[in-house]
Amino acid sequence: MTAMLSVSAAFVSCSDKEVFNQAAVEQAKVVEAEKQYKENFVKRFGEVASDQTWDFSQVNYRMAEQAARTRGLLDNLLPTPTWKTLTIPERVLTETYYNHVNTDFEQVTQLAESADMPVVDWPYNYAQVNLHPFYTHGTDLLNFYFLGVKYIYRHNYLFFDVEIPITDNAFCFKSVGNKWETIVANSSLRTNWNMNSYAQVNTSNMQGVEGFQWFVASREYDWFDSDYNYETLEKCKLFTVNNHTYVALDCNKDGVYTDLICWVEDCSPAKRYMVEDLGSKDDFDFNDIVFDVVWNDAKKKYQCVVRAMGGTLDFTIKVANTTWTKSTDYDITTMYNTSAGYDLTAEYARFDVEGWVPELNDVTVTVKGNDGTFVLPFPKNGEIPYMVCTNIAKEWSKERINVNTIGWFGSVQNDCEIEIKK
Repeated sequence: MTAMLSVSAAFVSCSDKEVFNQAAVEQAKVVEAEKQYKENFVKRFGEVASDQTWDFSQVNYRMAEQAARTRGLLDNLLPTPTWKTLTIPERVLTETYYNHVNTDFEQVTQLAESADMPVVDWPYNYAQVNLHPFYTHGTDLLNFYFLGVKYIYRHNYLFFDVEIPITDNAFCFKSVGNKWETIVANSSLRTNWNMNSYAQVNTSNMQGVEGFQWFVASREYDWFDSDYNYETLEKCKLFTVNNHTYVALDCNKDGVYTDLICWVEDCSPAKRYMVEDLGSKDDFDFNDIVFDVVWNDAKKKYQCVVRAMGGTLDFTIKVANTTWTKSTDYDITTMYNTSAGYDLTAEYARFDVEGWVPELNDVTVTVKGNDGTFVLPFPKNGEIPYMVCTNIAKEWSKERINVNTIGWFGSVQNDCEIEIKK
């Protein structure tokens, strides 16, 4: 028995060592493959700036054209943000009751107050959203909190360059005393009015406009002081409760993110993701996996639509909490919809997405490659990308046709020109 146990222990120990060594070898191959890819990417496109974003979904012109676009603005063509609320008849007559504001309340307030909830960058600089200001937590007898956008309007008047700051795009929320306040009303007489007092905001065309910024402001009630303290909105707490997205704001810059909490409905255009699967380390056609995340108004939820698969490796797409794998429905080694004359409307898979927050680009693609398993998340600013995000008007590249510049992803024209040598 002792001998058998010794042999068994030796076998297990040996097996564990072999498994460990095999895993180490595969990991080394993955690291080397990623290294080669990154080196080739820099050779092809140059060094990546530390602030380079890989989300081009709100940019429909090339990066090099941004400055010219700004300089060329004429007075009557100056972009303006949309900031509007429903009219009084619309508010009253719209039969809508947002019950989740009550059911989410306890979790929302706990997360906003929690020191463990990280503070992140404000993600809605250039976006299309509905902002429902539902909660606030005051610190004094009477508090006024503001959220809005502003920009500079330049006008050449009598040969003088006149700056006109525009700050009238905002809403105000009031809190009484040191307690939580909400516009939620269980009274049927007030429900429609309160629930539909939200802002429909579209700032997607404001990139490059001089002085454009989101701001927060605050004012405590004071008989002798009516000044408002305006601050640039840079940070917030962002979280989801029961698939509803909330942002918590610090309007008076005291480090407390309970001044104003909004439920956010993201109405931005859908996003298209283009992925390199590292099957090859020196091509950059970004069509190995192409999928969209789009809003389905009938189902009131986001869906992922797989449009093209130009690679010959198995992969799994993970969007928020939902996954889909190529081999469950298709032959792994077959390439789909990337040859000349491909179908822009093709759908190879469509599935509901749970827990999706568009601004966070919570997307990961896992590829079973020849050199091991690659886990490819959406890249942070300044990283070498395996994946980028574009507007859904952007066509993907044909098979073995290189993307020519980084700015190509922000242009809706399919202007690839350089063929990759086989």
